[in-house]
Amino acid sequence: MERFDGAQTATRRPRMTEALVAEANGTTASGRAHQVNALTKAGCLECHSNPNAPGLLGILGSEIAAQPGVTYSAALRDKKNTWTEENLRAFLKDTEAFAPGTTMPNPSLPEAEIEEIITLLKEQAH
Repeated sequence: MERFDGAQTATRRPRMTEALVAEANGTTASGRAHQVNALTKAGCLECHSNPNAPGLLGILGSEIAAQPGVTYSAALRDKKNTWTEENLRAFLKDTEAFAPGTTMPNPSLPEAEIEEIITLLKEQAH
């Protein structure tokens, strides 16, 4: 798998901690640990907790590649669409097929994990 700087690395999945959950949710520790579990288990927060990366909470229904302060690949900037469940599912299933040239590595997630992530993001949108 390629990292954003082009270096080769293995997929790392951070251990879920109360501090990581609190940071992702904008809550105090012991907040909604069960809700962020899918993002943590899938390794999403490893990169998406970085202030230069797109935030994930509230992403459903937003324009693709439109979060301020984030430098997106041309592949995502050219999508001109919104993050629907279908688009997010397709992206998480195969990032390169969805947006050829994207800098996001393919997460290689099983279908069940993709559905957990989408369910979590839907809950966070309300």
